[in-house]
Amino acid sequence: MGKRSSGPLPAEAGRLKAAVQAWRETRAKVGPMPVDLWQRATGLAAVHGACRIARAIEVDYSALRERMEAREVQSPEPAFLEFPGALLLAGAQGEEAGSGTEAQVDIALANGSQLRMRGRALDAAAIVTAFMSRS
Repeated sequence: MGKRSSGPLPAEAGRLKAAVQAWRETRAKVGPMPVDLWQRATGLAAVHGACRIARAIEVDYSALRERMEAREVQSPEPAFLEFPGALLLAGAQGEEAGSGTEAQVDIALANGSQLRMRGRALDAAAIVTAFMSRS
C-alpha cells in the first residue's frame, strides 16, 4: 500500500467530514453512503491511512478498508505521468515570445494532490487528455 503520511490531515478531511455529516442529516432513509463520498474517503485514506481517516470523518474502518481494496484492484493510480515536450510546447510555434494567451491547467485528485501548470505555450486540452488517459 505504500508509505502513509503521518503529518496533520489536510483541510479536505474536515470538508469531507462535514459532507458526510450533512449527508447523514439530510438523507430520507437509511442506506449506503454515496459513492462520491467513499471515493473522496479512499483517496485520503490511501495517503494518510485508513484508520486515521475513518476516525477523522467518522465512518466504519472496515467498510473504508474494503472500499480501498476494491479501488486498488479496479484502478491502480499511475506512479508517474510523463508529458512529452512537444505537448507542452504545442501552440508556441508561430507566436512571438511574450505574445499569445496564457493558459493554466489545474488538476486535483481525491487524495488532495494537485497539479497546476501555467504558461503561454501550454496545450491545456492535450495535457488533461494525457492525464485522464493514464488514470
